[in-house]
Amino acid sequence: MKKVLLFLSLFLFIQTKGFCQYSTPSDGHELKWVNDYIEVFRSEGGKPVKNHPKMWNHKLWFYRCIDQPEDTNYVRIVIPNNLANSGITESNEKDWENDLKEVSDCDYNKYLFVKKTDYEKNVKDHYPKYTYGLVWTGLTIPLKIHPSIDGHSGSLYNSNFNAGTFLGVRLGFLNDIVGATFGGFGGFSSLEQSASVNSAIAKGASENMAALNYGMGMIFDLDRKFQLGAVLGWDHGYGDLGKTYLYQNHNWFAVSLNFTFLDLSHPVNKQ
Repeated sequence: MKKVLLFLSLFLFIQTKGFCQYSTPSDGHELKWVNDYIEVFRSEGGKPVKNHPKMWNHKLWFYRCIDQPEDTNYVRIVIPNNLANSGITESNEKDWENDLKEVSDCDYNKYLFVKKTDYEKNVKDHYPKYTYGLVWTGLTIPLKIHPSIDGHSGSLYNSNFNAGTFLGVRLGFLNDIVGATFGGFGGFSSLEQSASVNSAIAKGASENMAALNYGMGMIFDLDRKFQLGAVLGWDHGYGDLGKTYLYQNHNWFAVSLNFTFLDLSHPVNKQ
């Protein structure tokens, strides 16, 4: 029981952070695929070199530079590579001797230019290939299902409102549109007790019992606008009613809908 209380204390501390949700931000830009090609120009002296352009590779993503050229017809960009602390330089002229070669890894971390018209017409946000990290949430369980046990012939459907704090690890996929979170939860609720579930309650009467709810679950979300989860949990009732509660420390199952979370995910991305 001491371990359970320690587990709960951790979650109650986290719960003070509130019920809020953050979207994973885009970490750069892409250019939409087009039937024709989009020209890319190398930089020399901070200006676009307009001869021997290359073609944009639509598998790549890029950053738009904060400092833009004086020629407002062009947009300065950088294609990042996967090496930390790599400096950004201008391209080697020898890599640009032929017209309309496709942009490749030799152009990573180099100042490049695209026409502003091509940029504004085709730019879109780029999201990490997947994200991962801790999330926490206020978990709502509107319906619990208790399996049959000795003393009760069938499953009990408990529709009490059960709120607790859920802490887990979320993986986001498909431009972070789909997410899967696995973790545990803990919280307090009030369980209605009747003669059918508690031998200390007279037939026809009912009382409320304070209880600790704890367990684990898998939550799936779609674009963070719809969430559906499967939860496995336990109840521990307090006081004299807890000693005679039929489902004391017995597992239950539940479906969780529409939870919101604070997302601390990190992007994992490579060209």
